[in-house]
Amino acid sequence: METMNARGVFDFEPHTGLRDAFEGQGVDTTWELRMPKPANPFDFSTIADVLLTIDYTAIDSADLRARVVRELDRTQEGERGFSLRQDFPDAWWDLTNPDAADTPLNVSLGTRALDFPVNLAELEITQIALALITESDPPAPLSTLTLHFRADGGTAVLGGTAAPVDKVVSTRRSNGGPWLPITGKAPAGTWRLQLPDSEDTREWIAQGGLTDILLVISYRARTAAWPG
Repeated sequence: METMNARGVFDFEPHTGLRDAFEGQGVDTTWELRMPKPANPFDFSTIADVLLTIDYTAIDSADLRARVVRELDRTQEGERGFSLRQDFPDAWWDLTNPDAADTPLNVSLGTRALDFPVNLAELEITQIALALITESDPPAPLSTLTLHFRADGGTAVLGGTAAPVDKVVSTRRSNGGPWLPITGKAPAGTWRLQLPDSEDTREWIAQGGLTDILLVISYRARTAAWPG
């Protein structure tokens, strides 16, 4: 009995040397899947997904690769979100314990180049959004958020005070206008966030009304050049 290379399973699709259905065709095609109910007696609502697997072979072309590499857009865009509670626990403690903080409801956050994808050049901020995550509606005095930014190696302090709409301030909205000067700068630097200091705000925070603050930095950069 031949046992060399035995896999312990039966081969239900022995190779006959003949091409199977669709074999030898190009992959630039249009497919249509039909499942008539008379031939498929089961509940179609239980279908979670349909997977189509195509096994293919191709001939390597150095000329095609070179042309594709030349036409690749080296611009990369993305978003990096920061949770004040998770990513800056010390600042979060200061913010939620204003009676024990040196600067009540005024915290500093540091972002680094390492917080963003590596192998990128000319990294710059394109948009900024700040969102309050709450258990209850903020009190009336919490009608503004102040955010300032100073880039590493720079002296200019950019930003200002903005009014949240639905607990969000974004430079994609009209309420984010005071923060637009921050865009175009490298994202590594120091951020200072300030909430209006009032008894109502302190009591609301003490009762667990504020559960987190999210800072989302949209960025644009250039990827490293592809080898020739």
